Amino acid sequence: MYVVKGWEHIPILLTLEQMVFGATTNNLIKVIVANLLEYQNLFYIDLASKLINFGVDGMLVFQGAKINVIIKLKEKYAPFMLKVYYVAH
Repeated sequence: MYVVKGWEHIPILLTLEQMVFGATTNNLIKVIVANLLEYQNLFYIDLASKLINFGVDGMLVFQGAKINVIIKLKEKYAPFMLKVYYVAH
């Protein structure tokens, strides 16, 4: 995961320790949002205007047909977020 501060891309590594409750959709969302809030010093209300793009590869939990991380992030935190699916892997 990357965040941008002043035109600089800063990588944020999601570690296995953060995934202690599994790689489920809800747990991934909690970990992603917690990392964004911590590294960007944001509040939940800021996510709607600051989280503008979310790119994923083919992992099912990220882009499943009905319930996935992107849909839930858009519904709950960032309604204007664009989703980008990477196909070059």
